[in-house]
Amino acid sequence: MTEKIIIDKSIINKLVDKSNIEHTGDVTNDYNLTNPAWVDGYKEGMSQAINAIMVPIYLSNNTQPTFKVEEYYSYKSMENLLYILKITAVRGDEVDFTFLNTESGKSVNMDNVKLDKRYIDPATAEQIATFKRAEQFAKHGRKLDEFKQGDQVQNIDAGAYGVVDSLYDGDVVLQYHKKGPLYKSVPECLTLIQTAEELQEEEI
Repeated sequence: MTEKIIIDKSIINKLVDKSNIEHTGDVTNDYNLTNPAWVDGYKEGMSQAINAIMVPIYLSNNTQPTFKVEEYYSYKSMENLLYILKITAVRGDEVDFTFLNTESGKSVNMDNVKLDKRYIDPATAEQIATFKRAEQFAKHGRKLDEFKQGDQVQNIDAGAYGVVDSLYDGDVVLQYHKKGPLYKSVPECLTLIQTAEELQEEEI
């Protein structure tokens, strides 16, 4: 439901009296200023203009669409860094959210923030998938795509499980079977199942 706001005409009268009803030396203008009907018409026209133009601007700044839990958004900073946000709680015009810095791979929780939808965009399917991968890493105390030797991982495309042998030039080198051949994979195709530290704790 759209809220309707009407600016009181007395405000218009004061604006006109203070700013525009002045003698300028122009014969036509000065005659109009002595004509009550013209002045009233001028005030009425300004009233309609302000209510037609300024009120929608006011409403757009004060009646934002509400957020919902589990919604994802993205925005780019002035440094062109991409951030992905997940809404975790909504309380009136304030929200809690987790945001992921896609460059550093780190996630941060923010509470009680008045988030403005004009400055963020709905996240794409690819961005949502990236955020969910980051959540998986965060559960293990790692930032996004932080692999270490001995980690157990799964290849998302093939569904196969392997162990990280090493890291090489941005790629992850895997061994899918003990004493088997090594394969290179880009980090984006892998999800972390257990860290090397977690696997060592299980052996103790």
